[in-house]
Amino acid sequence: MKPDWGKRLEELRTERGWDKKEVSAMLGFTQNVYGQYERQYRTPPLETLMRIADLYGSSLDYIAYGEEKRRRRPVDDLEKLRELLLHFEDEGIEQPFILDLDRWYELEKEDLEELRQRFEEIYQKAVSEKGK
Repeated sequence: MKPDWGKRLEELRTERGWDKKEVSAMLGFTQNVYGQYERQYRTPPLETLMRIADLYGSSLDYIAYGEEKRRRRPVDDLEKLRELLLHFEDEGIEQPFILDLDRWYELEKEDLEELRQRFEEIYQKAVSEKGK
């Protein structure tokens, strides 16, 4: 995440006229914890960041990097992401590499296309093996 992500949290909160205590109550944790996020004394885990982004109608990209326009993500997309996290957890992968945002932003378009092609190859292999 870029160094000023806490300021974006504060900006999103104040735009709505909420104080830290209100946001903390909405998210289910103490005012002190949320305040530490805004001051960047603590970094929220991904699941918490997702909840915060959803609460503010923002994207994770905007909160972490300030580069994407803030937009409302459809609930369906968040549910799909939660399902994906559960799938990784069910398969015994506790910290899915696929959610390491810092690494994803280091990849160029060609790298992403190569990953997409490789994923398709692996998927097709898995499907064909199940059909045997």
